[in-house]
Amino acid sequence: MNPEHIITTNYDDLLEQVLKKNSLPFSIISKDSQFPYALNTNLLVKIHGDLDNTDFVLKEDDYIDYSLNHPLIEGFIKSVFASKVVLFIGYGFSDVNLKMIIQNVRNILGKDFQNAYLLSVDERFHPTQREYLKNKGINVINYSDANQSDEENYITEYLKGKNALKEVHYKEGEKLSGKGQHLLNFLRFISTYDKFNEPLSEKNVIDQIFLSLDRFSEFTSLPPDFVANLYPFNNSKKYVHNIEGNSLLTINQNLINLFFDQLIYENEEIRFNPSHELNLSKTQIFEYKEKLKEIIKKLNPETTLFVIVSK
Repeated sequence: MNPEHIITTNYDDLLEQVLKKNSLPFSIISKDSQFPYALNTNLLVKIHGDLDNTDFVLKEDDYIDYSLNHPLIEGFIKSVFASKVVLFIGYGFSDVNLKMIIQNVRNILGKDFQNAYLLSVDERFHPTQREYLKNKGINVINYSDANQSDEENYITEYLKGKNALKEVHYKEGEKLSGKGQHLLNFLRFISTYDKFNEPLSEKNVIDQIFLSLDRFSEFTSLPPDFVANLYPFNNSKKYVHNIEGNSLLTINQNLINLFFDQLIYENEEIRFNPSHELNLSKTQIFEYKEKLKEIIKKLNPETTLFVIVSK
């Protein structure tokens, strides 16, 4: 997820193990006295302590006296909620830690409390519970909201390859419960989903290219390697897209058909000979021809870029 900070109520060192294994630049904070010695700007803050010391936040008195015993950690939490987008992962509606954190922060910040989000995999998340949290500034995003039917879930289908690039992102977690697997699916979906690619996948190839490049109309030219990573040129991460300087390589059959079979270049003029399958009217052919002119112009600025489409 590439977060700026991680705040956890857990005592274990599982997160530290992940940070160490992946050499992620986070400093670990489990008590106030460690803040001045943090070597990194990214922090993992264990707000209830950890197993290396006995200063746990566990009993009711610990919660009541938290402001007195942990003023720097509490100040840090408030600053995060005041200025950052916060995502709760692994918490449920009845989790006392969730409610204590929200209420404590809102008592101080009031209207300055930034909207936060909670990823839920609880199928029994009642609408009244969702509304309660929304009134507290927590927007619930539920895994079951993506159910297309009793048996299908959009997130699961997407991860298993039903997406614009036909790429498989699904990963089976070791020894995970059903909820744990759903949460893993949720996180992998958020980190891989491209909201631009998916709507374009239903359009024809000319509109795909035109709309993709039109986002950057203010630029006079685009680097070849940048174009190669735009949809629909990036039809698969398994292949090299940019080769030999100013050349693009693709195995996207729709692109191959367009550039080799439907486009004709004569005396610096473009003629568009659409396939009969498109069933275009004369007006539509003219509109697509104008779009193709803009596409060629964007792909071939003053510094010539030759687009090579090859199997």
